[in-house]
Amino acid sequence: MNQLIEYNLREEQEKGTKFREVYQLQTHLVDEPGVDPLGNKNRRICRYCLRGADSTRFKDDAHVIPQAIGGQHILDLWECDDCNHRFSKYETALAAYAGALRSLTGTRGANGIPTYKNPADGTVIRSADNKIVVRAGSDESAYMTEDRSGIRLELPRESYVPLRAFKSIARIGYAMIREDEWGDFEETRKWLLQDGQREGRSISCILFWISVSTKTKFRREASLYTKKNRFAPDSYPYKVLVLRYGIMQYQLAIPYFADEVLLGASSTHLTMLPFPLLFETQPDGPVDIDSYVTGRDDLTSMDKKKGEIQRLSYDSDQPAARVDQPADLVVHNVDESNPE
Repeated sequence: MNQLIEYNLREEQEKGTKFREVYQLQTHLVDEPGVDPLGNKNRRICRYCLRGADSTRFKDDAHVIPQAIGGQHILDLWECDDCNHRFSKYETALAAYAGALRSLTGTRGANGIPTYKNPADGTVIRSADNKIVVRAGSDESAYMTEDRSGIRLELPRESYVPLRAFKSIARIGYAMIREDEWGDFEETRKWLLQDGQREGRSISCILFWISVSTKTKFRREASLYTKKNRFAPDSYPYKVLVLRYGIMQYQLAIPYFADEVLLGASSTHLTMLPFPLLFETQPDGPVDIDSYVTGRDDLTSMDKKKGEIQRLSYDSDQPAARVDQPADLVVHNVDESNPE
């Protein structure tokens, strides 16, 4: 089981120094009202299938950050309706992979905040009266900390295909790549269009993640980083995506960069520099955290996963009134003035 790790500011600063030695920020997107879309409405071309407005349609809203994890405001004008529909199966897998986290953090999807239900023991996480409430069906699924200030959850995910979930996040990074770089990521484009691995060019798809124990949620944002020296003799991936929402931070390498393909490199041969848990970009200042859980998930497989256990830790806005089962625990209030 992954263990809680005490937050150490100095260590995180050292991580940040190392990361910034190798990488520079290329694109930073915050999912908030008024943000400019990606692409050009006066020159429609799909960045995935490469068709223009004369041969495909651009009528639907294509969200850069999937709606399954709360994406609302950043639209991609260079994703056609056909590709948008093709990627819906990826988003479905991502929603299942995110699991109870979406309900726990009050993340609004296309149909509002989802309700999580565990049919095995009756545990429910739901939105009620602008609050997120957990009703634990058993001590094994959900339990409170000794001081009743937080909740620990061990709940099964719905069935999902790992590679599709990985592609749903990798697609965010690809959408953020500049048009003049598309040629360097031609294999990435083909890989995203194909539901599965590239024949003869299979790669390992590793998603690095951090789950923080905090009352303050991250704003939804995506950052694409590029190596300062493309030809540096090291094993670091050329482009790295960092995605934050709720209490999660995800990090992955954008696969199939042309130079890495030429050298026969895959994610198993590349070294991922951990992105630091420093939150200067947050609008209200740094997020105050005491601990976090970190891990890495291998999402390479196209074989459906069933009943996979997801472990989450969340600090509550208010102590629970009692610990008897079943008992409702108000985890946090939903901010209606700034909906997720």
